[in-house]
Amino acid sequence: MLATSRISRPEPRIRAAAIVAALLLLLALGCTRGMPPDPARALLRREPFKLGRTVASSSGLVVCADAEAARIGARVLAEGGNAVDAAVAVAFALAVTHPQAGNLGGGGFMLVRRPDGSVDAVDYRETAPAAFHPEVYLGTDGEIDRTRYDNPYLQVGVPGTVAGLALAHRRHGRRPFHLLVEPAERLARAGFIVSPLLARDLRLHRAKLSRHPSTVRVFFHWDREPYQAGERLQQPELAGVLKSIATGGTDVFYRGWIGEAIAQKVRAGGGCLTAADFRRYEARLRDPIRTPLRGGELIGMPPPSSGGIAVAQVLAILDSPALHRADPVGPQLAHALAESLRRAFRDRALHLGDPDFTAVPVNQLLSAAHVKELRGGIDPRRATPSESLWPVPLPLPEAGGETTHFSVLDRDGMAVANTYTLEQTFGGGVVAADLGIFLNNELGDFNPKPGDTDRAGRIGTPPNLPAAGKRPLSSMSPAIYVRDGQVEIITGSPGGRTIISTVAGVLLKRLFLELDPEHAVWSPRLHHAWLPDRLELEEGLWPPQTLEVLRALGHTVKTASSQGAAHSIFRDGERGYVGVGDCRGDGWAAAPTWFDGDEER
Repeated sequence: MLATSRISRPEPRIRAAAIVAALLLLLALGCTRGMPPDPARALLRREPFKLGRTVASSSGLVVCADAEAARIGARVLAEGGNAVDAAVAVAFALAVTHPQAGNLGGGGFMLVRRPDGSVDAVDYRETAPAAFHPEVYLGTDGEIDRTRYDNPYLQVGVPGTVAGLALAHRRHGRRPFHLLVEPAERLARAGFIVSPLLARDLRLHRAKLSRHPSTVRVFFHWDREPYQAGERLQQPELAGVLKSIATGGTDVFYRGWIGEAIAQKVRAGGGCLTAADFRRYEARLRDPIRTPLRGGELIGMPPPSSGGIAVAQVLAILDSPALHRADPVGPQLAHALAESLRRAFRDRALHLGDPDFTAVPVNQLLSAAHVKELRGGIDPRRATPSESLWPVPLPLPEAGGETTHFSVLDRDGMAVANTYTLEQTFGGGVVAADLGIFLNNELGDFNPKPGDTDRAGRIGTPPNLPAAGKRPLSSMSPAIYVRDGQVEIITGSPGGRTIISTVAGVLLKRLFLELDPEHAVWSPRLHHAWLPDRLELEEGLWPPQTLEVLRALGHTVKTASSQGAAHSIFRDGERGYVGVGDCRGDGWAAAPTWFDGDEER
């Protein structure tokens, strides 16, 4: 079908420009107050929820990367759904409105904590096809073949999102599954107003996206210009897929026409995914990482997520009374956090991978003795060279992602922390023809060459080498913190390897420094990944004197434009629960108002 008949042309560009200006004004004002200004406030009076960058509520909260998805989740809570119901609805909605990372074609991790204290860790990470093997990206000379490694079709794993959401819903959902998918279907069919964030990302990744005609048909106009902020984007093919999932559940995706169509698209591009790989896929329930911390318990994802172990290690190393009084943007805290991250990422490279293929020494890595050893190796007066932490020298020359997280809490105290991804922004840039689904490029998370560990950050250790049916190691770090039987923090972030640094930083600032929820999320961030041996700090947010001291301590300091988007929920004294949308990622918080007597209702 021609593009002009399947994607409606929006209003004239002049009118669109006015809408863009209004949206940008709302965006700027929304970062400073909980509710958006008039006239948006008048619209919200007719809806059973409140919406803003920061929202306090006693009747439940949803915090995510898109206002429309947040509204949908809050409505599910208002209509009697629980946190898992809302999470399922939000995840499907983000597949429509936040295609950079929200997905049907990717995978991720979900933590569900019930009010009785029981926890499910749902692993719906993508798996490698049966034809995958450790040398899949190598040429005949034994070196990485860039034509193979850069082929987006050869990086597509079996998507896990639909199976993971269905598994969580079967165990905990209250509302019928089809009712949770239908809001996303309506959004895709009727269209939604493109946000400034989506418009920016379409522009930034135009070269990658425009190489694929199936992608151009959905996200570009007939003149090959990407959709702009304020324009209406309709996705009828994606709507058809969502309708099929609503009525047919996981079978239509993994044993029916959807999986077969995706596999056919991948094989036509040179990949090795088959319909049989879809039939073999299963989302898994795993034992969560549960670590005592500051009089409470930190709950994280186990492998193949590296986040639960790494974040717990970092916070255990830093749990020192001296640091609890440190300046949040001072060199003492920055140095200690960087050195803790350096060691956690070294352990990550040595030990972590898919537990179905690799014996991961979880108890040893989190033991008091190991934490004491890691802490004891930190010199408060000097940065540790990363190469000195590797068991053998690195005789190698100097070598010259987008995810999304959302947090949900219902009025009964059920909590959901969910992080899912396509790997890079828009995955490999490929939309499966006639489906409207972006394909992931997740298999690029495997270590591409056995033994190839270098100073630039490439890792070649055995635990995360490619194998058939294996799940690649991930940095996704959904986290829930509980104290005295009550959920105090739900958090997580996008950002590739920086996810671990972002989540650890948010928890550190809230639990150790006792910053208020807004400052715990919005304050400056840093990242160190062991290799490459450099300390990255958000540009323009750290005091110049802090950067000078860090350089004097021996750190190679690099500034980065932005790090992560920690859409979080906090328990906060008199305000009750507070949802904080991270301004870095256009985050929004929404809450139902049926039960708390909100005057804006």
